[in-house]
Amino acid sequence: PDHPYRLTVTDGPYIDAIVPAVANPWAPASFTLIGRNLGGTPAPELVVDGRPLERKVVKLTPASGSLDSFYPSLDYLPSPAAPRRGFEHTLQTPSGTSNPVFIAEATDPVVVEKEPNDEAHPQEVTPPCDISGAFGAPNDVDVYRFKAKKREVWGFEADAERLGSPADPLLLIQKVD
Repeated sequence: PDHPYRLTVTDGPYIDAIVPAVANPWAPASFTLIGRNLGGTPAPELVVDGRPLERKVVKLTPASGSLDSFYPSLDYLPSPAAPRRGFEHTLQTPSGTSNPVFIAEATDPVVVEKEPNDEAHPQEVTPPCDISGAFGAPNDVDVYRFKAKKREVWGFEADAERLGSPADPLLLIQKVD
């Protein structure tokens, strides 16, 4: 009696991820939904429990401030010290409405991770920017390279929990000669 729960069983759509996970407000953009029963195309390289996921591309125009940063979702309890801004998207299909997926509000141009971007193939970026990346496998390392000049001051932030992800990212900044 002290720990109730609710179980929903459905053959409706379920979104596991969205790429990019960040967007500029009021700028129309294409997003790739990754999940099950989306009505998209199979993604045989993305397998969960032996079954391939699907991809479905949707076009959205994020509205600035469309969610209250202190109460951005019924499924998310925000930290007062680290509020998030953005909006949630659900996919409407004939078999039902998907779970909501959060898209963060970008403050700079959005760069989407392109594989391979490891130590041997760093991805060039031009700051300031918001990078939308993903951990493709356990211990995945993503490497980005940018030019900086002496006495420039840059700020870096890796968000995972604020996006609703259980990931625990580590950010390492190195000077490469």
